[in-house]
Parts: sequence; structure tokens; C-alpha cells
Amino acid sequence: MRVLVVTVGGSPAPIISAYKEFEPDFTYFVCSKGNPPSGTEGMVDGEGDPCGDRRTKVCPHCGGIVPLGDPKGKCLVEQLQIPKDAYKKVILNDPDDLQEVYDAMLGIHKEVSERFRPDRKAICYTGGTKTMTAGAVLLGIRYPDWELAIER
Repeated sequence: MRVLVVTVGGSPAPIISAYKEFEPDFTYFVCSKGNPPSGTEGMVDGEGDPCGDRRTKVCPHCGGIVPLGDPKGKCLVEQLQIPKDAYKKVILNDPDDLQEVYDAMLGIHKEVSERFRPDRKAICYTGGTKTMTAGAVLLGIRYPDWELAIER
């Protein structure tokens, strides 16, 4: 049994990469409340294209708006084909509150210890706020049986 915890930021790419590399049986998505661009919870299992790249720039020649990436992108759960019973969202009200983030990480640790008997467990802290990264790393340092991973 493998358990993966990922912090969710604005880009789905590192999460997809971590998921494919680790091949978890259960995944915790630590995300901020709301939908993009201000929150990331919609990226996990939201409707439409919550993982689309909405960045644009103004064309210097014609003055039109040009997308920088693909504006279409289904939610992470759809892209990765994760069954409903194989993931959980942990939603942070304030992803810049270190105490809230660390408490959420401790809650995940406790739930994993009580619910699963994983032979491998990892935290990918690439996405999310710097505070989310700090909370994830603090958990990994306090409980070294969690592997810490960063995706590029």
C-alpha cells in the first residue's frame, strides 16, 4: 500500500508527475479553499477545465490577447483517473497560516496511521504556497518514515 500527499498549487504538472512516479493507492490533496485563480480545491475534482492555463499576454503586433498555454485542462482526478474512494481533499482556509497547514499535515499523518498500513508514504511539496511547503517539510522531518519528494 502506497500513500501520497501532494500540496496543490497553480500548476497541475508537478502533481501529475509525482502521481505517475509514485503510483499511490490513496492520495491526499492539500489545497486552498476556492477555485482558480485564488484557490486550488477546484483543480482536484472541479467541473469544466480547472487545470487549464489561463495566463495570457498582449500581442505586440496586433494588440490581441494571446494564451500562453492550453486554456483547457480537466481536473486532476479526471486526468489521473483516480476513483472517488482513492483520494481525499484537505482544504485550507488560509494556505499562508503555518499553524493551520501543519495541523492539517498532522491530521493526515494521524489518519494514515489509523486507516492504512502503508509500506510506503510520501509527501510531494512542489505545489502550493511556501507555507504549505514548509508545513509538509516539517511533517517529513518530524516523522522520517514519510519520504519527501520534489518534482520539477
